[in-house]
Amino acid sequence: MPNKCKLNPKNQIFILFFLGFIGLLLFSCNPTKHLKPNELFLKKNKIKIEGGKLDNDEIEAIVKQKPNRKILGLFRFHLGVYNLFDENSESKIKQNVGEPPVIFDSLVADKTIKQLDLYASNKGYFDSKSSYSIIKKNNKVKVKYLINTGKPYKIKSIKYEIADKSTEKLLLGILAVSSMQIGNNFDVDVLDQQRENLKTRMRNLGYYYFSKDYIRYEADSTIGNHEIALTLYIDKQKIKDEENGTTTEVNHEKY
Repeated sequence: MPNKCKLNPKNQIFILFFLGFIGLLLFSCNPTKHLKPNELFLKKNKIKIEGGKLDNDEIEAIVKQKPNRKILGLFRFHLGVYNLFDENSESKIKQNVGEPPVIFDSLVADKTIKQLDLYASNKGYFDSKSSYSIIKKNNKVKVKYLINTGKPYKIKSIKYEIADKSTEKLLLGILAVSSMQIGNNFDVDVLDQQRENLKTRMRNLGYYYFSKDYIRYEADSTIGNHEIALTLYIDKQKIKDEENGTTTEVNHEKY
């Protein structure tokens, strides 16, 4: 009499769980189960950049509405869990594991366009124009974001205005190896990093009260030819008198 293959209880539980998991994934193929007639399910975002170079990861982070998460890039598992329950269900599994369908919102897309233009402007693309279009099929939609950067503005000149002459030579030495150089694209993030670097270097040298709030920039884009005349101002240390509310400017003190 042939031997019968018997599964131990652990293997049986695993197989049942696996089959249930597959069934759940198949069930999640209907992402529009709880949608109202006038709602559109956000199926996919696509981003296209024309002209200059921008960081794709940073751009994707700006897009406010993102499609439901996928497992292995294929299955919307969390949405499938959500769809297993009635719309009014207060199940802990639905709340903690499930994910409601992402409904396309044109107002949010409009806000994203403004943020994309601001981001591109901060990267030196002052003439950037962003837009979006949708591809609708049944009650699902794909959104395509287009960023036309235009020509970047480049730094033509850099001028330093340092109020505290006792630290001028030291500060100019630090700035000499800055990533902010003539010919580079204007970039607000580079300028902010330069302020942070100056603060850190000065404090390491004993100027413990040196703050990046003392550093400010002025960018003149009116000189033409997509160029920037950049001026960096470094103010003296400010000491506030708490009794009368007045502020006095003094040279930066080294400890």
